[in-house]
Amino acid sequence: MGCALAVAPQIVQRGNEVRHPSRTPADDFLGCTARISGVPVLADPGAFRILNLTRPACPNAKEDLEEVLKTNGLAWFRYTAANYIVPVRDFAPAPFRPPRLSWREVDVTVTSVFIDSGREVSELERQTIVAPILRLTRGAPITAPARGNAEGVAKLDYQIRLYEAPLARGSAPAVIAIVGGLNDVGRLVYGERGLGGYRPLWDSPLFSSWMLRLGFSDLDGDDIPEILLSAAAGINGEFTTLVAFDRQGNEMTRQVECVSEIAPGLIDQGIACPITGTKMELVSSGRTKDILVWTTDSSEARRLVLRGGRFQ
Repeated sequence: MGCALAVAPQIVQRGNEVRHPSRTPADDFLGCTARISGVPVLADPGAFRILNLTRPACPNAKEDLEEVLKTNGLAWFRYTAANYIVPVRDFAPAPFRPPRLSWREVDVTVTSVFIDSGREVSELERQTIVAPILRLTRGAPITAPARGNAEGVAKLDYQIRLYEAPLARGSAPAVIAIVGGLNDVGRLVYGERGLGGYRPLWDSPLFSSWMLRLGFSDLDGDDIPEILLSAAAGINGEFTTLVAFDRQGNEMTRQVECVSEIAPGLIDQGIACPITGTKMELVSSGRTKDILVWTTDSSEARRLVLRGGRFQ
């Protein structure tokens, strides 16, 4: 029923390690599950919450893994190509309401597409990029639909959206992937093409992908464009969030107070902490850029300045 999903082992071979900033107990356990089961693993946000709270140790065998998941109240849907983990309680009725989920099986479709590439990209080229992303990087949680089809099968659409990044001085051609459900929770994967093919270098903390837009701008004056992610927030999308990463995966916009409207149970340690406002604008300040932020509480903009690699 399932097909390949994007959570993978957390440690890659020596000398070719993918960096995973802001790792959480859930990330580590899901990576362990992928290693033991031999296939990528996907999880519902509720499963992330349980794993972050209970912090189970990684078992040594598949038989022990099944017992650990059962002890922590997690259902394990196993298929040849992928696994899916979801809280058992979501299938049980609560007082005055039916179960959140009412299906027997899950069918996952993984869709990959190049966005605005400006050239024809072959299926083979796309798959040589997608395969290491699925195998070597963390995925994003994805929420199962409440109801399945007439046969009791729930459909999940896991997307890998690929973008060619602007060339950076001294670096190989880069490809960025945004993985996860559309308008849900996402994760960014950054990698470069070399003689040996595409190699993921790092994956990001989780962020909201509601009405997500990807852009590039040189924020620190080093002539290398940083990666900007802008998403909608608020009940009606009246707010905007901004997350920026440099080419090494540093979260330049991480705020001290982490206010993020993504799925419950995703602890601050594992999510991006964006700049939020009703309006934002990048303005030049010598070689670097500042960020002007307007909020509903003030008609005057707050100016965030880049200090020590972070906007404050």
